[in-house]
Amino acid sequence: MQRAIDGRDEVAFRALLEPLDGRQLSEMQVYANASLLMYVCERGSPAMVSALLEKGLEPLELPFSDNNELKACLKSKDQAAEILPLVLDWLPAELLDEMIDSPWDPDPEEPGLYKSALELAEQHPDPRLAEMLKARRSGS
Repeated sequence: MQRAIDGRDEVAFRALLEPLDGRQLSEMQVYANASLLMYVCERGSPAMVSALLEKGLEPLELPFSDNNELKACLKSKDQAAEILPLVLDWLPAELLDEMIDSPWDPDPEEPGLYKSALELAEQHPDPRLAEMLKARRSGS
């Protein structure tokens, strides 16, 4: 599956998803700090993200990781502006503010080492990403 994602081979990716349900896919990790969805957000295509979300995924909190689905979207080299709205629409409203504003710091003993998704978006060359996140906060 990792090869299909890295190569953005949407046909192979969909074929690999077919026998798996949302629960299985939600719990799948590619690395210690990335769920399958996070990995696809960072390295896949918008069509791959959509195909994965259509399987009925649930957000997965990874202990000891500063990563979350929104941060992973911002790591996409060329398609962050297309992938981020897909994930924003998928995330439950009750998680949005925390995922946007929290640094998702796995080590509260050393605060300040990690940045929030909004801070990362504000540093991204595409200003639309920060605007998308700000627009989805509950206070907006």
